[in-house]
Amino acid sequence: MEELEDVFEVLNRIVALGDTLTKVYVIDEGNRTDLPPDAFDGSAFSSSLQRMEHQWQHALCEPERAHSSEDQELIGWTKQRETMYQSTINTHQLMIQRLERLLQRTTHTLYPGSDTDRLVEHYQTLISSSQNQLSKARLGLATVVKRLQQLGL
Repeated sequence: MEELEDVFEVLNRIVALGDTLTKVYVIDEGNRTDLPPDAFDGSAFSSSLQRMEHQWQHALCEPERAHSSEDQELIGWTKQRETMYQSTINTHQLMIQRLERLLQRTTHTLYPGSDTDRLVEHYQTLISSSQNQLSKARLGLATVVKRLQQLGL
């Protein structure tokens, strides 16, 4: 590209010295490209190319993501899922705390026997189930947070 710029500079200098270009073309890899002679007006070409290159680099930089209406809708739904998962996590944590208190109260206040054993086993099953649901909700929340980060939030 620099060689091409140098050639354009030479052509501009020729025009600046008062000569007129009648036909201009570039041959690149066997292909001929005609250029308008009026493009060479005698002014410095490299500064214009540098300015244009800078503008292109600026334009090609990753812009701030402009969220389309579809993206906005997706973000809204994803935020609702985040809120839902957080609420589910809080609910399961509270349920586990209460079930653990019931389990402690049952084991400390009731006499051992088949009814007490079944109640203890029932509370333990509920606690285990709630812990599993809590783990799933935490995983879901992590997935949603990752998705929001991908959407640029």
